[in-house]
Amino acid sequence: MENSIESKESGSIDYAGLVRQAFAAREGAYAPYSNFLVGAALLTAAGPVYSGCNIENAAFTPTNCAERTAFFKGISEGHRRFRAMAVVGGHREKGPADFDYVFPCGVCRQIMAEFCGGDFEIIVAKSPQDYKIFLFSEIFPQAFGPGDLKGDPA
Repeated sequence: MENSIESKESGSIDYAGLVRQAFAAREGAYAPYSNFLVGAALLTAAGPVYSGCNIENAAFTPTNCAERTAFFKGISEGHRRFRAMAVVGGHREKGPADFDYVFPCGVCRQIMAEFCGGDFEIIVAKSPQDYKIFLFSEIFPQAFGPGDLKGDPA
């Protein structure tokens, strides 16, 4: 867990700061098979930020994405409401100048559907200065979530 990334005065999000934390998380990635290193930084509604990196496995199925790593860390610490996530990635051999925008995979989007509303912000970045912000509802418009099940806990 890292420090809060929001302005105490306005409650606004420091997007560049969140992106910097995602880049720092990327450094911990274990990706000996794809050599594609991903980092994520997840801002909780309460303010703390949880970071994650991708962790590959030779069997591939047990591989965990950076986004899910960050979510599982935050959830395991008792958080259930989230505001935003920054995601960065690129091949090990490429420098930040060669990065492109990296979006969450379908499985990660399904985890987001479980814990985030349509107004959850996803920041995809090439650098702390070059990023784009999307609402969850834009990248996963017809998500299956808790409301689709009978006996919805919400």
